[in-house]
Amino acid sequence: MVQPWVTKNQNSKEERHKVRLRFIIQSEIDTKAQLGLESINDSQVTLNGKKANMTPKGYYVDEEAIKVIDLPDIKKGSNELLIDLDFGYSTQLEAYYLLGDFGVNCTGRNICITKKSDRLYFDDLAKQGLPFYGGNVTYHFKYEGEGEKTLQIQRFAGTAISVSIDGKRVPGMLSFPPNRLNLCNLSKGIHEIDITWYGNRMNTFGQLHNTILKPSYTDPGMWRPRGRFYTPEYMLRSYGIFTTPMILSI
Repeated sequence: MVQPWVTKNQNSKEERHKVRLRFIIQSEIDTKAQLGLESINDSQVTLNGKKANMTPKGYYVDEEAIKVIDLPDIKKGSNELLIDLDFGYSTQLEAYYLLGDFGVNCTGRNICITKKSDRLYFDDLAKQGLPFYGGNVTYHFKYEGEGEKTLQIQRFAGTAISVSIDGKRVPGMLSFPPNRLNLCNLSKGIHEIDITWYGNRMNTFGQLHNTILKPSYTDPGMWRPRGRFYTPEYMLRSYGIFTTPMILSI
């Protein structure tokens, strides 16, 4: 892979080829989905023999690079996704992202679309149907009490945590031990408490087939399916809030 300015004078006379990528998608449910992809102008997408409309419907994470298109419906059982790509010296084979309002069961090297969970628990989110999710999660619950309180979360994995009480954001965030946040003086009664956990993109874009879980450096080779550190199984990182938040009197 070379940088664009290296080949800027060669692109006009570049020899073009066709590459066909074939993915088999297993699903336990009928569902709608979208596809996030790069090189959208050089691609044609087909699902179960039906061509997808290549008009972008937005973007995924990267506004400039990863466009989103609607896919024909995914059916319960086995689905075949074909991507035909014009390929040349300046073209890269990038990852594709299946997006939708569904869950995913990932066991070893096997992946299957499932129904999305109705409720999330204080545990590893990767085990609750969200193995590749890279966004944020807000946990909602009620608390009855009054006075000066602090919230403590003993163990979590993510970027940071913020708290809102009755729709108002509490100043500060939880990021480092002892993972406590002053909730100020609560009035008497029942309060709506929202705890927002901020995720990261490791299980979305990371080197998930590399057995070095905490590398001292990162280079393109860590994403390539070869070498002694490669495995076909998914090396997912645990993430989320792992322990029940505690509200303590100050």
